[in-house]
Amino acid sequence: MAEFRLRAEIAEAAERMSDTGPSPRGSGWVRLAPAVVDRFVLDRAEAWFLSAWRAAQH
Repeated sequence: MAEFRLRAEIAEAAERMSDTGPSPRGSGWVRLAPAVVDRFVLDRAEAWFLSAWRAAQH
């Protein structure tokens, strides 16, 4: 399980994907909790991590 704080439009789209949902941390946070970690899950996690990192710099 991993949680990411994303820009609002990215978080909204992310929550509609499989194995994801809102985090109890609050608005803009997305929880990724896959049953199986495959290359698609890893791609999403990497993209969301980089997006969150970039947003945190501003």
